[in-house]
Amino acid sequence: VESLSAREQEVLALAAQGLDNEAIVARLTLSLRTVERHLQNVYLKLGLHGRNARAAAVARFLAPA
Repeated sequence: VESLSAREQEVLALAAQGLDNEAIVARLTLSLRTVERHLQNVYLKLGLHGRNARAAAVARFLAPA
């Protein structure tokens, strides 16, 4: 998770709070495409893919260091 940019960590933190992409868009005043791209970058950097990538990314984010 340390390899993520500050913005990627911010987006992932909001996802970890249970916000969907549209709510993240509203909170950060970004476009939906930008939020989706940040999440894609998170999944790529963490080596995640598939339908459960978001849940796995959130689990890693919330795991104790």
